[in-house]
Amino acid sequence: MHTLLSGIMLLMLFSPVTFAAAQELRLVGTGTTTIDDPGVYRAYYGKLSGEPHVYTFRADSDVEPVKLVVLVPDVANAKTDISIAMIDGLHPENPFAVADGSAIEWTRFFDTAGRDSYLAGPSLEATVPRGTYQIRVWSSNNDSPYVLVVSGKESFSIGETLHRYGTLPAIKSQFFGKPGYQAYLAPLLLWPILGVLIIVGLILFIFMVFFRRRVDENIPVS
Repeated sequence: MHTLLSGIMLLMLFSPVTFAAAQELRLVGTGTTTIDDPGVYRAYYGKLSGEPHVYTFRADSDVEPVKLVVLVPDVANAKTDISIAMIDGLHPENPFAVADGSAIEWTRFFDTAGRDSYLAGPSLEATVPRGTYQIRVWSSNNDSPYVLVVSGKESFSIGETLHRYGTLPAIKSQFFGKPGYQAYLAPLLLWPILGVLIIVGLILFIFMVFFRRRVDENIPVS
């Protein structure tokens, strides 16, 4: 029995649930969005609607690396003129790092976890001292959908995994024009479900075997 339980633990550690659990997705609206931890991998999906989008974050260590990249959904008439800037909160009118989306060649890539195609554009990487900072995202007409990816460490969270089941269908419909139900066929949502079903099935099988052995042991020999 001990060996079987150990097998369950190994399966849980290396199951698709863990493999697909690292991505954190956020839908953002107008106004200012706070990035809780710039060292954690997150993807912020937004649509510019007349004004630049502003993100704020605080660097709590003396030297903190921040890595950013902008994506757009690879759909018909996709606009690739989106730019980003990083700004010190003490000098809000003077960005210290700027990446112009209209001056670079965007690269197409396919996200296997979400089963969608993107164009990757401008990126910024800076090591900032302790303080408060802004990230601004804009385009020529401020009317484009985009994804701001904050690169960093990947973490597992049951709450975050459940959160994606509401977020990814909205991303499918709002940013790619696809039916929301298709999100549940993507590995990002499908694999955790399959992983849980496999684990539950294995646990039930183990208990059935264990119960059968106990019954056999209690049968009197004639």
